[in-house]
Amino acid sequence: MLYCRRILSGRGGDSMAQYEHYRDGQEYFSIGKNVSFGHFHRAIELVYCLHVPKPVTLDNTDMLVREGELLVVPPFCTHIFPRVEAHLSICCVLPVGFTDLYESSSGGKTLLPQILKGDAAASIAHMMRGLEHEEQPLVRRGIYTCIIGMLQKYAKSVDKSRVESGFHLRVLSYIEEHYAEDITAESTADMLGYNKYYFSTLFNRGLSVRFRDYLNMVRINKSLPLLRTHSVSETARLVGYHSEQSYFSNFKKVTGQTPRAYLLRQRQAIRSAGDRRCPILQHKKAACRQLFCVAGFRKYGQADG
Repeated sequence: MLYCRRILSGRGGDSMAQYEHYRDGQEYFSIGKNVSFGHFHRAIELVYCLHVPKPVTLDNTDMLVREGELLVVPPFCTHIFPRVEAHLSICCVLPVGFTDLYESSSGGKTLLPQILKGDAAASIAHMMRGLEHEEQPLVRRGIYTCIIGMLQKYAKSVDKSRVESGFHLRVLSYIEEHYAEDITAESTADMLGYNKYYFSTLFNRGLSVRFRDYLNMVRINKSLPLLRTHSVSETARLVGYHSEQSYFSNFKKVTGQTPRAYLLRQRQAIRSAGDRRCPILQHKKAACRQLFCVAGFRKYGQADG
């Protein structure tokens, strides 16, 4: 888990919300129950209810999305979608570049959490459905752009400077771009134009974690795929650590295991998955088991009585 924020939900009690970092690098579309635990991301998410009302929690506020209504989840808004039998909805997470498009073309404004109804909801839902079978990238970009235009026309927004999510958006985006460099809370505050004490207060209050701890979680998360092709010392250097020991200690703190143990578990998982997918290997294993039975041996080589 890359980063968690503590939330209070009237339905689920005190729990943790996860920053779904990977959502910021991809688009997502589905039609179904769309169940999720508490999470948030930089991308804009839209959920259109097709059948059976769906309870949701947005930033600790319980809401009900009814049939024909569209839920707008703005950047960094914590949201929970519990399971509701027979519920059906369309869910779309726009590529994160369209978050930037909305804000730049809206004069620095950001969306508010809200539910759209009537023609506005139906029009956007119609565009969302157009993504279901469309494979041409340019056409998909055109659909996303039209959705952004409709959100500008119908959805409520607020100046980004008036909400702390705007601050978090700038800070997390900066860390994402510069995590491999020698950055600190003080240097980041200076770069973004904040007093270092005010910066730390906003960061800790909104994210419930210290800057250095969050930076370490980002670096360790970025290092995981690198470990498969680089040495530990090379990986440490590539993600911003000056020493292998510092990387090692932070890796264990974040993941609960050493880099070597992590790699071993990954290789075992890949080998296990490969064995299950390979019919020839499965046939050989079955043949070996049969030979053991014919020879009169049990699993551990003990003779039958």
